[in-house]
Amino acid sequence: MSSNIPIHKTASMLHMLVHIMDKEVDKSLTNDLGISFAQFFILAHIHDCDKSLSNQVGLAKIMEITQAAISRHIKIMMEKDWVNTIINPTNRRENILQLTEKGEQIYKDSLDHVNSMCDDLFTNITSDEQKLLQAILEKLLNKFNYDF
Repeated sequence: MSSNIPIHKTASMLHMLVHIMDKEVDKSLTNDLGISFAQFFILAHIHDCDKSLSNQVGLAKIMEITQAAISRHIKIMMEKDWVNTIINPTNRRENILQLTEKGEQIYKDSLDHVNSMCDDLFTNITSDEQKLLQAILEKLLNKFNYDF
């Protein structure tokens, strides 16, 4: 497919946008709520997924980071009483992560905070433009066999 637009520029802009958003959301969450963006993603996964899949191995795979890095995050979140572990009844050698009451609250507060930042980002973009952007991003992600 031929195009007059240099695709590397579009890819570079997309990369820059993701990097800036990650940095700004992380800074805002940390300053306002005392939680990092990575910790928010971990809480979101634990909150949203099937409980039998909420373990450190699964989290490491989904977040594409090492199990050691997940373990460090989980240790900090356990110290803050955001998560705890229960033994998996079908595999007693495995622990399942679950949110505590405090974890549920910080997750909800963080989700509201992130949604507010995204709403602000998309203020000047029409609903049709947002739908088009989402469709394009889904097409690009499908190229990598990534369902969203």
